[in-house]
Amino acid sequence: MKWIVLVAAALLFFAPAAQSRSRFWNAGIDKDQAVYNAFHQLQTAVARGDRKSAARLMEYPLNVDWAKPGARKFHSVEIQSQSEFIRKYRWIMTPKLQAIILKSKPSDLWSSWRGVAVGQGDVWFEQLINSPKIKIRSLFRE
Repeated sequence: MKWIVLVAAALLFFAPAAQSRSRFWNAGIDKDQAVYNAFHQLQTAVARGDRKSAARLMEYPLNVDWAKPGARKFHSVEIQSQSEFIRKYRWIMTPKLQAIILKSKPSDLWSSWRGVAVGQGDVWFEQLINSPKIKIRSLFRE
């Protein structure tokens, strides 16, 4: 009987915390709306072809990964600045990556210790250290 009382008390104590947990808690993000806002800004920039707005959403250096069709080996490059991102926009934001971004819905976002992802990890958002800002840290161009 004591065991049942202890379990019931524990459930009552921890239940409110579990219910109020952010959807993206495992990425270290406690404000879901900040992620949704950043995602919406990315979709808007991509839909308009607005390179400058897209560049402002990135955290630099930005990791851009890709694989050649049929290849098993991945390649990676670091984009160092907004100006470099703008210059290489067409190379980075392939039609396939743009389609993934534009077709995704906020409910499609998922998270892990690495951040919040779009698609199958094609775009990775994360919260900056000591800041409420959400930025894109990594892209996978297909």
